[in-house]
Amino acid sequence: SIPSDGLIVVGTLVASAAGLAFAQGAFGLGGVLLVVGGFFDLVDGVVARHFGTTSDFGGFLDSCLDRVVDILVVLGLFAHSIRVEESALAGACAALLVGSVLTSYAKARAELVIDRLPGGLLERGERIGLLAVGALTGLIGPVVGLLAVGSRVTAG
Repeated sequence: SIPSDGLIVVGTLVASAAGLAFAQGAFGLGGVLLVVGGFFDLVDGVVARHFGTTSDFGGFLDSCLDRVVDILVVLGLFAHSIRVEESALAGACAALLVGSVLTSYAKARAELVIDRLPGGLLERGERIGLLAVGALTGLIGPVVGLLAVGSRVTAG
């Protein structure tokens, strides 16, 4: 549906801008953009259900654009860490990126075989929420490290 699909796209653009903010070292702005983008991500499905306009395409679009946000946000953090020569953060970002994509892929593949896969330790909502908290509190390094390990546990 147009209204909820529009919310998906707007939320994606806002949350993706967090990656650009992170790349520039503007962690506070990046955190705020993640929170605002996350709000859109929460309401798009509610709007679609309220108006009875849920669709397979909308679910597909939402899932695909969620992956785009996941990747761009972590790439922004990775770019910043390379620019300021923080190799430990860069390594944690790389591990987080692999873990995030693997978690989503593993869940999608598993749901082809079983009806429903219960959530793991750190699914997408938790990862984005913790990144926003880390960015807003100045604890982005420890949060990325935690997520790098936790996302691999979740994928497992």
